[in-house]
Amino acid sequence: MRTKGRKAGEIDILVLFGNRAIVLQAKSKRLTLEARKGNDRQIKGDFKKAIQDSCDQAYSCARMLGNEKYALKDRDAMTEMLASPLQLLSYIDRRTKYADKVRTVHELTILSFHLTQNLWLEEYDGEVWLGEDISADLDLAMQARREGISAKRTPDGILTRYAGIAFERLLKEIEARPDPETIELGFLLLTLNEGTVIELSEGIDEIAKRARADGKGHDLTLEFGKNHTGLTIHCNNVPLGIAKSVLETHCRMRKYTQRAKTWFGICVDPSDTSLRFGVNIDYAWKRDDEMDAATKKSMRKLVNIAKPGGLRALLKMSVPDLRKRVGHNEPCPCGSGKKYKKCCLP
Repeated sequence: MRTKGRKAGEIDILVLFGNRAIVLQAKSKRLTLEARKGNDRQIKGDFKKAIQDSCDQAYSCARMLGNEKYALKDRDAMTEMLASPLQLLSYIDRRTKYADKVRTVHELTILSFHLTQNLWLEEYDGEVWLGEDISADLDLAMQARREGISAKRTPDGILTRYAGIAFERLLKEIEARPDPETIELGFLLLTLNEGTVIELSEGIDEIAKRARADGKGHDLTLEFGKNHTGLTIHCNNVPLGIAKSVLETHCRMRKYTQRAKTWFGICVDPSDTSLRFGVNIDYAWKRDDEMDAATKKSMRKLVNIAKPGGLRALLKMSVPDLRKRVGHNEPCPCGSGKKYKKCCLP
């Protein structure tokens, strides 16, 4: 909280519940060597720095919370609109990342832009200026929620466009059981543009449909080159231990052939595309003779990989009757821009 450019107080954790507020202050002070030796004066000094000061700070901030001069509008709107931890942390991560890149008069304008268009500015060079009119959607949504005016309670955008599709279900399951292997994947998924999200959802539905039809396992892989990572999705009902081992091996080989820094993998159930488990492979790439031999032996399977925008074509190409229709010198359906014979031709 600031007043006239000066910091008035600082809260480490603020919990609001109904008309109650809990202020938590966290300190990392430890007893000094002199205090541990029994120096009474030093013990009192250490106590003041470690406990009394934080207690006084919490009390001071608690008093300011009841003062109308101080407001937490930005944080209030953030936690109101981005209610899930994954969505909130993803926004905070990108907002701090673009601190020197995005410019606007009011902070809420950036939040409104994120809600309607997704805050992802990697393709823009230099500074990005956002006009105040962008905040209109958020202003109306907050007034609808707080004052009951007739308006949409949630702006059209990242919180509404993916309702009911596989992508939304996957995010909700990651949030419901935040395993370390899948949390980072959740952050990656939230950076995808709308076209890639729809394409990925359709891909998951398609491999699940095939798995239900023939009782076999099916998979798809997307590479995100700019992020030096990728995602492999398996769809099967294989016993958990075997399924996890197979998926992890597949991800390691994908990571190696693409020379990626990280690689994600998830396994979904064919019946409802629910998340069974996930893996996250994260280590620096380096050449390995054993991996060279293993990937060379499995090259026929490892060539079927798509970049965003090419997944639909790759799935069509994986149907035997359709695969024959792609000429050797025609552009590869995976979207790489290469000829089919130099890319995904088995």
